[in-house]
Amino acid sequence: MRTTMTCILFLAVSVLAIVPAEAETYGRTGFHIDWWNSDSGEDGFQYHIPIEAGLDYRNFYFKVLTAYAYNEIDPDNESSRSFDGFVDTKVNLAYESVAKLPVDLLFALDFNLPTGKTGMDARDTISIADPDKATITRMGEGFNVNPNISVLKHWGALYTAVGVGYIWRGSFDAADTMEDYDPGNALNLTGAVDYIFNSQWTGSLFGSWTRFETDELAGVDYYEPGDVTIVGAGVTYARATWELNGVVKAIFRDKDERQNNLGVLQPEPENYFGDEWIAEINGRVQITDRMDVKAWIQYLMIDENDYPTTDPYYLSEREKTLFGCELVGRLTARWEAGLRLQGYFMEVDNNPSNSAAGSDFDGGSATLWVSARF
Repeated sequence: MRTTMTCILFLAVSVLAIVPAEAETYGRTGFHIDWWNSDSGEDGFQYHIPIEAGLDYRNFYFKVLTAYAYNEIDPDNESSRSFDGFVDTKVNLAYESVAKLPVDLLFALDFNLPTGKTGMDARDTISIADPDKATITRMGEGFNVNPNISVLKHWGALYTAVGVGYIWRGSFDAADTMEDYDPGNALNLTGAVDYIFNSQWTGSLFGSWTRFETDELAGVDYYEPGDVTIVGAGVTYARATWELNGVVKAIFRDKDERQNNLGVLQPEPENYFGDEWIAEINGRVQITDRMDVKAWIQYLMIDENDYPTTDPYYLSEREKTLFGCELVGRLTARWEAGLRLQGYFMEVDNNPSNSAAGSDFDGGSATLWVSARF
């Protein structure tokens, strides 16, 4: 913990030492807790305390984010266990060029600094790996670098954006049984189109495509994730003191490549991942000049995968309904605070080959945060 804090403080002091006097700085922290209960008998919770700081100077932006996280897991027919520590530190540098060229440009350079905890017990690593349960799904990973560029252009009411990014991912001990794990690099392409119909209605289309390279374990080809394609559409209706948004999105994953009995990678016979379908409605109402209320409801359906129901790799259909609200208050011209609450339930169809994988679960989260700008 001391080493982590030393790295974070050194980074913060180094940046602050060169901050121009006219730059706007900001900070944000709070407390967030997730909890879940499974019909299979496993319960758990995770809380984390985020620490975020940044600055805006003309067209340059800087942000650093880390967190302390505590996890407690109570499996069925096993003794409960807990683990904690700092997670990795995320650093974002960005620069935008607006109205200087025929198109607007956004350059970004993201880093993942390996200040978090790695090489943990494999059971602990798996216990928080599900993003439907926990906000922080990995305590730590390797040193990553992610440069990306976005190009933006508009013609009257039509706004378009395309982006490309590439992430170099360093090796780390993913678990005590997966030492020297080197996740493959990844290429990401994005695109979006917005059309402003009038002062109240806006429509949007968006999508992305990600290609992954081969993961290695101790220098040997281990796994290659399939390409991921995301497409979606949204619509916004806005008035002076309130707005309403609707979004639909689909996620499609190609077949992975896994080791066969000879340790050689080959495409899996069936697709392990079912298609995902997400629909969300969210809204915001300005109650007073200093207070807003936000609310949302989201529906997620994950199709069963392509394996036969008797195969150990079979995953059944899942449906998740999530609802939440947030109260945001502008305390002063510089200070804001908010309270965010969410609840959900996941219904999982029976899985004949793995009863635990067919267990329903439910849970929720609560967040109390405060931010300031100077």
